[in-house]
Amino acid sequence: MSIRVIKKGLLDTIQDQGRYGYQHLGINPCGVMDTVAMRIANALTGNTAHTPVLEIHFPGPVLSFETDAIIAISGADFSAKLNNDLSIPINRCVAVKAGSQLSFQKQITGARAYIAVHGGFQTEQWLNSAATHMGLSSVGTLLQNEMLLPIKKIIQVSENKIHSWSAISPVVEKDLVIRYTAGHEINRLNDTMQAVLHDHSFTIDKSSNRMGYRLQGPSLIPDTTSEILSAAVTRGTIQLLPNGQLIILMADHQTTGGYPRIGHIITADFSKLAQLNAGACFQLQQVSLSEAHQALQAQELHLKQLETGCKLRIADSRSQMSDI
Repeated sequence: MSIRVIKKGLLDTIQDQGRYGYQHLGINPCGVMDTVAMRIANALTGNTAHTPVLEIHFPGPVLSFETDAIIAISGADFSAKLNNDLSIPINRCVAVKAGSQLSFQKQITGARAYIAVHGGFQTEQWLNSAATHMGLSSVGTLLQNEMLLPIKKIIQVSENKIHSWSAISPVVEKDLVIRYTAGHEINRLNDTMQAVLHDHSFTIDKSSNRMGYRLQGPSLIPDTTSEILSAAVTRGTIQLLPNGQLIILMADHQTTGGYPRIGHIITADFSKLAQLNAGACFQLQQVSLSEAHQALQAQELHLKQLETGCKLRIADSRSQMSDI
């Protein structure tokens, strides 16, 4: 019982919450770029929050369902269609009959879409995670033409159908302000340079990838050019490069770095940042650690309420989803 990859897209991988607990050994965590979208897609399909999902970019893949399935797409809107006919909106629960093909027509919003399937994909794990490690070809799943993606749970549906309920994401993507807390080496920038950091927009360079976003913006000249010892870094760390430009570490980041850490993107804004394409502009806004915690708690409360609501909705749909 599988989904067949008819045509691979641009960097389609299976990801989960990431491979944490091994960074002290130099193993980067990887995982989804947009954790909120992953949780929404999983909630809509009745999965646990961190069930592995497909992370796709545009152009997206063409997928053929060899079995009935319940799916949901969240994150970016790539104008998904079933059999080139039925439009599939994001953040909705969708019943798919065997023999149907899922394709993506055009990029409308966002950079990355997430496809969850009820029951989850049958994947191999390494260090307690199914996350695809782009630096290790043997770890994870990078979609290839004619690849089969086994599904863990068999289900029967009566027809291709978009269910009536939808999820509302807590991420406001139109708000192009990304918040951060001060980093350990923020004082490398004097007050004038710190003001520049807040008062100007930054553009995501086209060389950006899952490892990090390189930013184009005003040159930030530190007060000192002395080197620092290589130190721990994590997702969201803002590093100041020797040329005065910034880089923000993303899901596939390295575990240590020798550039000054002038800030850390707050966790609640990871998903908004992950959905920005190369060329997108945004502003940085410094907040306190307390404000960062409050933002994350509000986002987490929204997701918990959504997950609870989806469980109730799915329970009401048992007659249409024979084994849920």
